Amino acid sequence: MDASVTESPRLGIRSPLSLLPLELQYAIIGWLQEDQPAIASCSLVCRRWQPIGQSILFQTVKFQRSGETRVPRFLQFVRANLDIAGYIHALHLDGFYKLSFGALRVAVGTMTHLHTLKLLLVTLQFDPADSESSHVAHPRPSLKKLVISYCDPSPSSDNNIAKLLSVVCLFSEIDHLAVKGDDWVTLSSIDGYVDQAPVVRSLKVYTRQETRVFAMHRMVRASGSLRGRISYLGISAGTIAAAVALAGLVREAGPHLRTLKLSLFYEGWGDVSVSGECSMLHLECPESRYYVRQSVV
Repeated sequence: MDASVTESPRLGIRSPLSLLPLELQYAIIGWLQEDQPAIASCSLVCRRWQPIGQSILFQTVKFQRSGETRVPRFLQFVRANLDIAGYIHALHLDGFYKLSFGALRVAVGTMTHLHTLKLLLVTLQFDPADSESSHVAHPRPSLKKLVISYCDPSPSSDNNIAKLLSVVCLFSEIDHLAVKGDDWVTLSSIDGYVDQAPVVRSLKVYTRQETRVFAMHRMVRASGSLRGRISYLGISAGTIAAAVALAGLVREAGPHLRTLKLSLFYEGWGDVSVSGECSMLHLECPESRYYVRQSVV
């Protein structure tokens, strides 16, 4: 066995072996070259391989269209195996199944290196205590990306947007937050969650429900993200008037804001005019859905 085991010089395709630490690569190659591998070589390979193998296996965990029991069992497994939980960097839960917010909260707390959490088409279940902002853990972890896309409340639950905000408030900082869907519309008191609002550097709210848009932006204001930290705002609204009003957030934003994207959903089309503070640079009109994009430089 020669060095070509780790990388094909003709194709330039890296093998999984080349992803391992150099010391372990040499140990494995030396071990395989020996007719009778030394005990020391075997011991080194086995000792180093176990944590590295776990790291590669669990670095990104995805559940797509899984059964009702697989995700809860995995979250229980993570809680019971903290060494493995520390290897998980990205968790994608995608499917038409139910997920307990309490189980998610506990599991996220054990994933110390988690940087990406995506929830897609998941029905979130909340116990009465889950909606209390006083239960937010401290200190809270931070994330690079949080996506909550078309996650409905369970049929037995109300569609109070405060419950959706409780997922966002699991974290202290979020580099990019994307929230999509129209089902969370009831607005009750969200003062407790506003107090726990995470710092957000990039925000996309994709919904035709203005209630959610205003609730999310109230959180962003409260976190201080608009005062110099946020660089991207993506907003959808049902009317041009509402969109222009929301675009006024740019006046509150600090010098790091570079892009403001407005997605407008409405049927009537007339003269479009905006103030000098919000001039349109580009307009597309596909199939009764009109997208206004403005770059702030």
